[in-house]
Amino acid sequence: MTYVYKEVVTSTQTELLTYMEDFPHLTILSAGFQTEGHGQFDRTWESSANQNILCSILVKHVSMRRLSEIQKEVSITIVNYLKKWFHQTTFKEPNDILINGKKIGGVIVESKTKGSNVIGAVIGFGLNINQSSFLYKNATSFYLETQQVFDLKTIEQDIIELIIALF
Repeated sequence: MTYVYKEVVTSTQTELLTYMEDFPHLTILSAGFQTEGHGQFDRTWESSANQNILCSILVKHVSMRRLSEIQKEVSITIVNYLKKWFHQTTFKEPNDILINGKKIGGVIVESKTKGSNVIGAVIGFGLNINQSSFLYKNATSFYLETQQVFDLKTIEQDIIELIIALF
C-alpha cells in the first residue's frame, strides 16, 4: 500500500486515472482540497478545504466482471461503517450514501481498459465530515448531524482499511 497526501489537487480521481501506470496496486491519494472534484456523471463535488474526506484508491488486477460490482460493494462497506454513528445510513443507487435521507457522501469508480483487460480501476470516495454549510440543500455532514468535530484522518484510515480488505 502506498499512501500519498496532497494539500490541493485538481481531483484525486483524475490524478490517479491519468498516471495509473506510474503507481502500484493499492495506491491511495488523499487531498485537503480538490479544485475540480467530481462525482458520478461529471457532477461537481462541493467540499470546503480540509473539512471532508477526499480520497481515491487505485486497484489493479481486477477482472471485467468484478469491475461492475465494485461501486456498490464499496458503497455498502462505507454505509455499514457509518452505522456505528448514524443508524439511518443508507445506500441509494447508483452511488449516494445518505443519512436521514440527506447526502453525506458518494463513491465513484472509473477504470482504464485495453480490449477486454482492465488495466486498473480508481475507487473515489468523498465523505462530508466537518463542513458546516452546503450550497446543495440536501447535503449533510457528520458535524451537521451531531454538532461535533471529527478527526478526518482516523475516519479516512478506517475506511481505507475496509476498502483494501475487499481486494
